[in-house]
Amino acid sequence: MLLPEPGKTVFLTFLFHYLLMDLKEIAPGMDMRGVALFLVVLIAGLWATNGAVTGLVTVPGPLFGGDVYFQLGEIYRMYQEPVSEWFGTSNGIGTLPHYLPVYGILVVLLGKIMGLAAPLAIIDFNYPLLLLSLAALFLLFRKLFGGNEIAVGLALAFAYLGFPLFKYTDFTRVLMAPLFAYALYCFYSKQDMRNSIVLGIVYGLLSLSHSTGFIFGSLSIAAFYLVLFREELGRMRNPAQLLDFLKARKEIVVAPVLGFLIAQIYWFAPIFVFLGKTPLQTNIWSQPDYRNLSYSLMFAVDIISKQLFNISSLLTAVKSALALFGLYVLFVKKEGAHFVRDFFIVTAIITFSYLVTSPLFDFHFLPGYMEDIYLNLAMAMVAVVGAKALMEKSGTYSTAVIIVVLLALVQHASSGLETLQADKYYKSANDGLPPVYESLQAYLLANTSYKDTLLSTNELSFMANGLSGRNVMVNRRAHTSVFATDFDQRQVDAMLILYGNNASGRLALLKKYNVSYIYYDTGWYSMEFQFDQQGQVTGFFDPLMAVWAAQYEKTLNGGGVDYYNTSYWLDPSLSGPDVRKYHTLILKADNYDFTGYGPWKDDLDAHLQEVWSWGQGGRKAAALYKVKYD
Repeated sequence: MLLPEPGKTVFLTFLFHYLLMDLKEIAPGMDMRGVALFLVVLIAGLWATNGAVTGLVTVPGPLFGGDVYFQLGEIYRMYQEPVSEWFGTSNGIGTLPHYLPVYGILVVLLGKIMGLAAPLAIIDFNYPLLLLSLAALFLLFRKLFGGNEIAVGLALAFAYLGFPLFKYTDFTRVLMAPLFAYALYCFYSKQDMRNSIVLGIVYGLLSLSHSTGFIFGSLSIAAFYLVLFREELGRMRNPAQLLDFLKARKEIVVAPVLGFLIAQIYWFAPIFVFLGKTPLQTNIWSQPDYRNLSYSLMFAVDIISKQLFNISSLLTAVKSALALFGLYVLFVKKEGAHFVRDFFIVTAIITFSYLVTSPLFDFHFLPGYMEDIYLNLAMAMVAVVGAKALMEKSGTYSTAVIIVVLLALVQHASSGLETLQADKYYKSANDGLPPVYESLQAYLLANTSYKDTLLSTNELSFMANGLSGRNVMVNRRAHTSVFATDFDQRQVDAMLILYGNNASGRLALLKKYNVSYIYYDTGWYSMEFQFDQQGQVTGFFDPLMAVWAAQYEKTLNGGGVDYYNTSYWLDPSLSGPDVRKYHTLILKADNYDFTGYGPWKDDLDAHLQEVWSWGQGGRKAAALYKVKYD
């Protein structure tokens, strides 16, 4: 366990004192069977999480192109920059962060308080996050159900919680979504000022946690307002009557207004500057083409199968069976909590809306994320409705449900831990970074500023940002803010800097982007192209690339850069028959020059000073060059 021993002792003492000694007070109706299951949930969560992260010295994930390392780069940057910049870009491209900042802020606060390095702060944040997640789910299930169903709900939630977690999407799924559902239910039950304020605050924080949070929060609040006030709205005949109603019920205005105002910390520019348009269009090209009817239908079938017919483990099978029965209770017998029914309907409509919006308007609400973050929670609630209906039949049914869920939970936690311990990224995270990148990271953190900008290939730039939080001139397209306006221009200008024939223009572009360093290692070539044994290009990995525009083609021609003019996918990890292609200008490997410091034009070397290098087998395998402007 990475927590210092005193912190571990305090954590466990707090946990077991309040949950074991006071559980009967905070969960009336829960008997000893429920208490036992509740404690098994907590112990299983701690055991599985602790077992997975013990021994990790860095975050587990791909160093090149992995979401976890992009998240780490954001954390490194926040460690070094002032608080006023925490809501800004995390890699120097654009003005907004690609990963929304609430998770990063909480990790940084923990790291600063505990004196942890950035990777260990992300790893150790799993412990308080686990506690907070279970507490949020506990509050939700206690409000909705009470009694032993609380423990059953927590156990079933483990089918999708997936600890340990290392990035903002997972944080939103395990904490912010349950908190939002809880706040929404409180307002659903009683529309007073207190509940409206709480809902507004949670809605705002959800909007700052994940891009889908603003969409889901806004749409679900609007939907529930229609459910709650449909009779009043139905009697209105003109806008004046609506205004009078809102004046008389000021408390119901607070939640959407307060939440919207909090969300503007990030969402002001997307709404009022970009007017909802996404210059980089990541929401389109990074997702399957849902306009394809056959694919869209298969995707819907996959979601339904995953939620209702999932037999990948005993726990998911139990959850699926209880969810099917819960749907029967809610929609056939018309029993159970009305809020669960309404929350499920709203979540399902938002998730599956792509079936209509994609073919008609070519937009969607990121259905994969909607399922992962929100529909999973809704189905867990439906499953508890099914469990509650069974448990109310008799004590025998109640005992059987608890025993089956308990056994399923233990098996799920055990097999999940075994899978993680066998994972290659977890194994490598126990060993730490490769020596060359460990040395590079040490140099960047000790000798450069977070404001310095580094130029390399897309993938090597991604790696350098992930290890240090430093600005980069170019980056992986999929890990750049969707509101970045100059991504393609940067790609073209990087081609001109590295491979163009205009020496004065090269220096002007370096100054334009304030490039401080150029990084090279022997992975440069394979990070851009795939080669056969004869050195011939057989495919692309992640070369410099721009979406076609006439001015880009003219600029590259004038600069003497060779390129492919072709239709291709925009990201190496997002390709296939179900992903749309774009008309692109892609750098050719023919531009490489092997006679100087790196594969770039030799006259660039006159502006470079080596400040760090790494040798292997008697030859230089990596080097960092500082750009000289004098």
